[in-house]
Amino acid sequence: AVNSPGGSPRERAEARAALRTEVATIWLTDRQRTVRPSVTDEVRTGLFIVEEVLWEVLPRIYADLDAALERYYPGLTIRHPWLRLGSWIGGDRDGNPNVTREVTAETLRLHRGLAIERHRAGLQTLSRRLSLNGRRVPPSPELAAWLAERRPFPPHVAYLAGRYPNEPYRLVLAQLAADLAEASQDDMTARLLATTPHKALARLGHFSRPLGMTARSVPQAVAEGTLKTLRRQFDIFGLHAARLDMREHAGRLRSALGEILRALDIYPAFERAEGAVRRELLIDLLAAPAPDL
Repeated sequence: AVNSPGGSPRERAEARAALRTEVATIWLTDRQRTVRPSVTDEVRTGLFIVEEVLWEVLPRIYADLDAALERYYPGLTIRHPWLRLGSWIGGDRDGNPNVTREVTAETLRLHRGLAIERHRAGLQTLSRRLSLNGRRVPPSPELAAWLAERRPFPPHVAYLAGRYPNEPYRLVLAQLAADLAEASQDDMTARLLATTPHKALARLGHFSRPLGMTARSVPQAVAEGTLKTLRRQFDIFGLHAARLDMREHAGRLRSALGEILRALDIYPAFERAEGAVRRELLIDLLAAPAPDL
């Protein structure tokens, strides 16, 4: 922007001022942290890149491949997600004693919280733009039935239904955003640490299905726009942003398995057996029906 030939003198001056501010701020900031970062600090740093960069970039990479396939291999399409994210931060128990079960639960909460908030914001934004008249572009019977089943609507969606009675697509997206807002109230950390079963308030299919029905109901020009990007973000990031890889020290895994095998009267001292013996035993167990635990 500083040297942009299309910018006005004022815009170039503002760009120079912003550049000077950024350089001065970086120059006068300590190069080292004053406090040792915690595991969750590292998690938040990784998720910052996901939120600020990859959330928008990955759908563009998908779009670039689609365009390349259409140009060089007409008719060939990829209908499944082929690029997703994974992270080990907050799940690497084999090398960091600070990665406790509480830290891992909080990590998963942060992952889910990012995905839910970004999807909710995307749905809200698109709901304001998808103002197609239902009489001119009627929703499919399947989508109309889905929307009817969601009545009575929550307060904000009910307000939109009264103000925009002939805009069903706005209501669909607003309802999905409301569902995510409700899901965000679930205490995921406590649920993950609890020993009782828990069913999540929101699952991916709850959103991908009505979004797919919406895409099939609207004109192609609309389906291929922001709506397609939003659907791709659900496919890529799900409701968890990035898969969390769990790493555990082999000694702990052997100890846990040894305890299980002793309790089942299958093998008395698995963790103290030779490597070849453990390997053959595991191969036999994997080939047999799973024991009743």
